[in-house]
Amino acid sequence: FDFVPPVTAGEYGKVYEIRTYHTRLNGMAPTIEKWRAAIPARTEMSAMNIAMYALDGRPRFTQIWPYESANQRAEIRARSVAEGVWPPKGGPDWLSPEMTSTLAVPLGFSPLK
Repeated sequence: FDFVPPVTAGEYGKVYEIRTYHTRLNGMAPTIEKWRAAIPARTEMSAMNIAMYALDGRPRFTQIWPYESANQRAEIRARSVAEGVWPPKGGPDWLSPEMTSTLAVPLGFSPLK
């Protein structure tokens, strides 16, 4: 995701959502383009730390979003969907049904807090 700035150490939130999607065969390039168009509006609602894709195994990509709380994450996610900002228009067309979402709390030594 060349349109996402490199991650730097810092304090971004108390809770991080680590979300991984699997794409359909040959779906990575179209998915990246859909996300490229949608990320600016979505990141006005909350920052995204990381967007990356796998170079091995099944086609998949992961995003990491920081939040102050799980409640804030739920509120922003609901608002982004209600306002038509997220998911990216046409983006889900290239995704397979498998998706994982994990909420994580950074440990004291984490470069992301």
